[in-house]
Amino acid sequence: MLFGLFWGDWTVLVLIPAMIFAFWAQINVQTTFSRFKQVRNRRGLTAADVARRILDANGLNYVQIQRVSGELTDHYDPRAQVVRLSDSVYDSTSVAAIGVAAHEVGHACQHAEDYVPLRIRSAIIPMTRIGSMLAMPVFILGLLFAQLSLYGNMVGDVFMMLGILLFSLSTLFQLVTLPTEFNASARALKTLESYGILDGDELVGARSTLRAAALTYVAYNLLGAIGIMAPLGRYLKGRKTAIFGIALGGLLLAVVALSPLLKLDYDAIAKQIAEIRLDTETVRTGVEVQNRELQARIISEQAAAYIWDKADEMGVALEVEVETRDLGSGPYPWRATLTGTCGGEKRTALTRYIEENLAIPEARQVWQCE
Repeated sequence: MLFGLFWGDWTVLVLIPAMIFAFWAQINVQTTFSRFKQVRNRRGLTAADVARRILDANGLNYVQIQRVSGELTDHYDPRAQVVRLSDSVYDSTSVAAIGVAAHEVGHACQHAEDYVPLRIRSAIIPMTRIGSMLAMPVFILGLLFAQLSLYGNMVGDVFMMLGILLFSLSTLFQLVTLPTEFNASARALKTLESYGILDGDELVGARSTLRAAALTYVAYNLLGAIGIMAPLGRYLKGRKTAIFGIALGGLLLAVVALSPLLKLDYDAIAKQIAEIRLDTETVRTGVEVQNRELQARIISEQAAAYIWDKADEMGVALEVEVETRDLGSGPYPWRATLTGTCGGEKRTALTRYIEENLAIPEARQVWQCE
């Protein structure tokens, strides 16, 4: 009967390969870890030693490291701020164990930096738990309603849709988990190399272990998505409530996905943007001031040279200084101080010349005759 239910359905063509891939990914992570568990690091460091060293180097002295029973049960607890390493990892000096420990420390660093995908994952955990608890009861309730009259059938459709969508929250959680896991692994490998903890073939072992672990998350996401699409596609086929159900489900998922944004500190973000704008304005103003000062110096020197050339042409020996002013439109000659031999018609002619050509009136021409 089960075979007949799915035979001829397109989902079976995708579901079976996905299940095989998930099974292979789980076997692969076990075999890869077992393989590189036999390769010891040359420095003789244990996974716990490495975790402590990386935590301290990142200023996370307050994060504790604890042993937890089991194999590959390693995790970081953000509430207790504890890195928990499994029995097979804690005291191990293997490159696989060190890679796993560095990965979990990567999650601690994400938490300390308020890494956005990690914040989103933490925000949807309550919704995921609610979905896991209510998905099956709501779906069964929908099946019961579907046995009733026309209206009961429509209500049943809606409840079964909600049950499927509530179950999809766990898939959404797995999807949001992907970037946090990939980022933690990337941090781990970069840290192990930059701190000189592992090198060469040792890094190859750690990278292979973390890559195998990452494939399990990809497999679970794929399997979860198909697990939702299969019953959803079959049940909504040809039903009048399909559009309504999809719209309702889309709205629910949108609320879940966007709810973490409500927890962002928009005041802090606005403050940071304002500070960036202020810094930009300060830099721009500083450049403008420097340009104005340079222009003023050039105009002052050119005006002084202009007056000096005319005085030399008239046979008058003078030292000339020109001050500039800037009233907003740019610097221009404002005052001229002339020191030297002066008097008579030549001074009168030079005064008129400066006023006509440099727009410095006689009242702002300071003559210091020797």
